[in-house]
Amino acid sequence: TCAQNLDDCVGRCKNGATCIDLVNDYHCSCAGGYTGRDCSTDINECANFPCRNGGECVDLIGNFKCICPLGFSGTLCEEAKDHCTSSPCIEGRCLNTPGGYYCHCPPGRAGRHCEFLRTPCDSPPCANDGGCTMPMTNETVTMVTPCSGRGKCESSGAMGSSCVCQAGFTGTFCQHNVNECISNPCKNSGICIDGDADYTCECNPGWTGRTCSERAVQCQPGQCLNGGTCIVSPISGISQCRCTLGWGGPFCNEPVDQCQGQPCHNGGTCESGPGWFRCLCARGFSGPDCRINVNECSPQPCLGGATCKDGIGGFTCLCPVG
Repeated sequence: TCAQNLDDCVGRCKNGATCIDLVNDYHCSCAGGYTGRDCSTDINECANFPCRNGGECVDLIGNFKCICPLGFSGTLCEEAKDHCTSSPCIEGRCLNTPGGYYCHCPPGRAGRHCEFLRTPCDSPPCANDGGCTMPMTNETVTMVTPCSGRGKCESSGAMGSSCVCQAGFTGTFCQHNVNECISNPCKNSGICIDGDADYTCECNPGWTGRTCSERAVQCQPGQCLNGGTCIVSPISGISQCRCTLGWGGPFCNEPVDQCQGQPCHNGGTCESGPGWFRCLCARGFSGPDCRINVNECSPQPCLGGATCKDGIGGFTCLCPVG
């Protein structure tokens, strides 16, 4: 009678793993991000704390993402944002701070960008862009930008002159930038970055738009190849391809080596293609994985009542006496 090799792969491997049927056994070739005999264990890519500078690690399937604190960027939050690159300070020295910058003004200068002069005169300095005279030296000091360049100087009659500031600025000389992030305009835990009369939202994965209120479309047409299915994580909003049998990689464009794990025994040679493999057995063995020893004594090759002794790839006849 012939022994029937049952399919041991039915319902065994999880999470898109590739199952290799063996004789009375099976082997699961796990997709990226999973491990274990049946590939049911999710590998925690955040276990080694890869995010730097206080970044928060989000574990994904086969990957991870760092949510960086204010002032840092990069895959691992390793890059400190230099807000002084654009040289925002008109005078003085620019000091980089988390999420912004600070202008250290020299004596005689003031304002967020050191853009206006500190006048020693008591009279309003910005009336008609005029100057004032120091009593001791008779020196005239002129306000270069009386309203910090962000407002208009208007006369108020008996009340003197005052600065009418542009949107986003305040203060006697319009020297203070209004913090547009106070109202928390960024939704879904987005990070608000204040600007000049404006703000910018850095959105978390899965969200987009000016205020991070729009769901990001993660699955693009044709993103997953060779019959793969695009799925979006409900937690992170990140898309991933779930590949069909025989394919792997981020976009299911990499053939999986079905011979991985050496499924062929007893010196058999493995050949594979997308979704299949076969074993070329060495002499004396057969079966899907070359585990079956061929019985060379069947049919009986020995004559004269001799007894046949099976070997590997051959046989021996034990002859009777005489």
